[in-house]
Amino acid sequence: MKALALITGATSGIGEELARLLARLGHPLILTGRREEKLLALKQELPGSIEILAADLASPRERERLAALIREKKPIWVFNNAGFGAYGKTDETALKTLEDMVEVNVDAVVEISWAAARALKEGKLKGTILNVSSMVGFSPYPGMATYAATKAFVNSFSQSLDIELEGTGIRVLAACPGQTATSFGDRASGKVRERKPSKWMMDPMAVAKEIVEQVEKGERIRIIDYRYRFLNRLRHLIPSTFLMRKTLKSLLKRAA
Repeated sequence: MKALALITGATSGIGEELARLLARLGHPLILTGRREEKLLALKQELPGSIEILAADLASPRERERLAALIREKKPIWVFNNAGFGAYGKTDETALKTLEDMVEVNVDAVVEISWAAARALKEGKLKGTILNVSSMVGFSPYPGMATYAATKAFVNSFSQSLDIELEGTGIRVLAACPGQTATSFGDRASGKVRERKPSKWMMDPMAVAKEIVEQVEKGERIRIIDYRYRFLNRLRHLIPSTFLMRKTLKSLLKRAA
């Protein structure tokens, strides 16, 4: 029997491709996302056992509903994939947008990780919690300051919690993809953009495959894609603010 897997943000992008990949591999799934109609469509499309829960993780009440489901079902694999960003200067971005970003990218990750770890411990089960972070969590990111800060939190939190849980059979991992051909940029920029893999734009199914491989290998943190791993190495040789200004200015210009 394959491990029961829970995926947040399963209605698009990396989360949707994770759902497709894991379903094909025979895993029973619990899928969550904001759009119930998309969850229902996935449930009809995918093979095997699929349970859905429509939930907006910016809402504390909705997060508690999900935590209750985790306590009941005790999924063995938990993928904290839900998240969003916004392009632009911090003081020119709506405060509500920034607050919701912290709720989804930070509060939800903490609460779901906490609930999953407790449920696995209580059930005397081994399992893995994988938090989807980002390459931008390693450096300052002018133009997406709050988003980058939330992902820096995810990296630090995941690695620390993984160490705290040593000896329990419960792992907490962080996956750090770079730019991926998903609808992330549509929401971040407020525009509908062409989404296809390119030199710097990764294919979401390729990212999903790397994430599953990371779980199977138990890697505490993984930067997905060799190009982004190379960029991260440059960070140690060149002052981060200089590198980020040059590299990210170009990436943001293409994304906007």
